[in-house]
Amino acid sequence: MSSLLPMNARLHYAFLFLAALAQVYGTKDWLSLQAFSMQTGFVPQGYLEEIACTLRKAGIIKARRGVHGGYQLLHTPSAINLYDVVVALEVSIPLCGGMSCARHGCQLKKIWQRLQEGVDAELRSMTLQDLIVL
Repeated sequence: MSSLLPMNARLHYAFLFLAALAQVYGTKDWLSLQAFSMQTGFVPQGYLEEIACTLRKAGIIKARRGVHGGYQLLHTPSAINLYDVVVALEVSIPLCGGMSCARHGCQLKKIWQRLQEGVDAELRSMTLQDLIVL
């Protein structure tokens, strides 16, 4: 039995975009949203603009306007952990299947909390460098 946690589309697209930026890190290349959207063939450019704006405000990427503009990482891929990306995008990876464990007396609350702590710790230990090595 193998099942994966549901992935938020915003987070999935952000990880794909950041992995692409990590691959060109250290070069003089700037990755445009249009080029990335065309490379993937399925990530809408407008949605990417929202994600890129959020990542820029969080200090994860930088932007340059113009014909030769685009985006680059602000730090080395090994210095940016996946947890920081999750926090920047203000998304959560719920482990409770949408059920509320906040109510009083939930027998599984401690288990879900431990699992969440494990997921958070794993996200903190993984960096953008790990995304391009996989």
